[in-house]
Amino acid sequence: MSSYFIYLLQSSLCLMVFILFYILFLKKETFYSGNRMYLLITGCFSVIVPLFKNLLPNSGYVKEITYYMAPIIVTGKNQINISHINYLQVAGIIYFSGAIILLVKFIIKLFRIFLLVKNNNSTYLDGQKIVLLDKGNAPFSFFRTIFLTNEQISDKSIDSILAHEKTHVQQFHSIDILFFEILKIIQWFNPFAWNFKKEIEAQLEFSADSGLISGGTNINEYKNVLVAYSFGVDGGAITNNFNSLLKRRFEMLSKQRSGSYRKFKFLFSLPLMALLVMSIGVVNGSLSFTSGQIKQDDKSKVFTYVEQMPEFPGGDEALYAFITNNIVYPDDAKRAGVEGKVYVQFVVNKDGSVTDVKVQNRIGAGCDEEAVRVVKLMSKWVPGKHKGEVVKVRLAMPIMFALK
Repeated sequence: MSSYFIYLLQSSLCLMVFILFYILFLKKETFYSGNRMYLLITGCFSVIVPLFKNLLPNSGYVKEITYYMAPIIVTGKNQINISHINYLQVAGIIYFSGAIILLVKFIIKLFRIFLLVKNNNSTYLDGQKIVLLDKGNAPFSFFRTIFLTNEQISDKSIDSILAHEKTHVQQFHSIDILFFEILKIIQWFNPFAWNFKKEIEAQLEFSADSGLISGGTNINEYKNVLVAYSFGVDGGAITNNFNSLLKRRFEMLSKQRSGSYRKFKFLFSLPLMALLVMSIGVVNGSLSFTSGQIKQDDKSKVFTYVEQMPEFPGGDEALYAFITNNIVYPDDAKRAGVEGKVYVQFVVNKDGSVTDVKVQNRIGAGCDEEAVRVVKLMSKWVPGKHKGEVVKVRLAMPIMFALK
């Protein structure tokens, strides 16, 4: 699960960098097709690139990193208190609960559109399929279908409405909407993912509006049409809605076209992509731990995090029970009032044996030696695995000595 969270964090970082670049340099430009492509490309980049394990050739060396287990507290009465809260699991429950809720809502929206198509009559206008809705619904489109009411079809402004929605249909704008809706579900906790969805919707509407004006539609008359249809029930967040983003669309309709030279702004996003590729490649490289630095092609390397981490026979509860039955708060430490946290590092070998036990930080008064003694008494673990192979893994166990 932690691997997935690392992926989410890296993907979130990419989205944050790209949307900030967009807001600072591209948002107010009138290159609607270019902005659309920027959002699509960077959105796909943010989803795909963090999935790759190694993006760059390894330099051969990696930094020391340690995986820390849940802390164990030893009291002066030789009782063991365990930090039962697994924050990673709690975060996982919260994350997947939120994602499932949004996914269910998404499926419901799709089902409602299916019901609209199934339960309502349809007709064809200028070769375009039109589903006829009840009065009070705003115009919208979804993939190759446009949804209108009989009143809208009879309206004198139908040409503008139909041309606008046909632009969405012909340019496959629904694919963009669905992609960013799914991205929003995956990263519901990330405000930048929601912002991406909002901005792609805006660019699609700007593009459709711009096409009408370029085709000769009078701007003021078109604005009146938008105002007239600013009320009514639209198709939801996964459709292209005629009455959405009214204020921003008015601003962009009145905005002077951006000069062609300003398109060079898009090129500045390329260094950002390269920097993110390098950063993610470094982080996602194989991590190893020794007393110094080791070559990654060394077959005897020690990992600090693998796909399947080592496990004490019987799980965490059995591990804590073992320590409960064996550790003793040193008398010297009690008399001297010594308290503190001892980090005991050790390696779980390919055969499950525990070796290379040492203290990372010391508090003295016999506590360090007692922690090492107990760890050395541990029976063989279930070894860790990485990419299907059994490997050595280094762990760190925090043992907190507390008199109260």
